[in-house]
Amino acid sequence: MQLDDVNMLMSPDFPDKYIVWKKFKVGSSFFWPCLTQCKEQKEEILRKAKRARVKVKIKLQTEDGVQGLRVWRID
Repeated sequence: MQLDDVNMLMSPDFPDKYIVWKKFKVGSSFFWPCLTQCKEQKEEILRKAKRARVKVKIKLQTEDGVQGLRVWRID
């Protein structure tokens, strides 16, 4: 799988963590840990979601002591 694939989002901090946009259902969410560069990762998520024609809402938060982005599919 390529990092720039429209159907795939991969984490630079956690290479084994990825999202397949076509399986991401409306109303569902995922937590995207970002130890560094959360702003850049948020922009990347928004860019990839737009290319995959998926509308998302993103909020920076901490879960179980880990900083990251909570991403909801809203369309």
